[in-house]
Amino acid sequence: MENRIFRPIMRLIVVVLLCAFWPSIARAFDTIACDEPNGFRYNYENTGEITEERETAKGSYPTFKIDPQDSGKLLVYWADSKLAQRIFPGYNTGEEPSRAIIVKRTPSVLIALQPFPKAVWMYSFFPDRGVGFYSRHKEQTLLNPGLSTSMLQSKCQFSSEQANPQRQRDTNP
Repeated sequence: MENRIFRPIMRLIVVVLLCAFWPSIARAFDTIACDEPNGFRYNYENTGEITEERETAKGSYPTFKIDPQDSGKLLVYWADSKLAQRIFPGYNTGEEPSRAIIVKRTPSVLIALQPFPKAVWMYSFFPDRGVGFYSRHKEQTLLNPGLSTSMLQSKCQFSSEQANPQRQRDTNP
């Protein structure tokens, strides 16, 4: 008889504790520092042909940070490299970060979307695996008549420290 009353009360206590502490669990990291992204780009030409190219951002060490003023935004920093500027057009590669909208955030995954006028980026980070995936879907423009998508990945470190958002400047002579 006691067991029937005790179990629901214990379940309720566990649910209340999880709800109370979930925000602090989900905010276990606020900075993501990644290695050079590598992957592929697929181009869909007007002829209907699909081509595949190897894509890398050599010399680019992207860093992502939860916006301290808006926890629903992700600050996106890219390296000052000509190759990164070519591969990631539209990004501000200086000191000012661009911003992505966080659409999912749990202790095991962070997913953010970054819309541009003719493209959208999706960033997916998995702290337990130490990896980040980046995907860009770009539509046709006047100067670039084809469609394309890029799928990149890199190893990432997750921390709650105030990391230098342009860390590659510290590591490259």
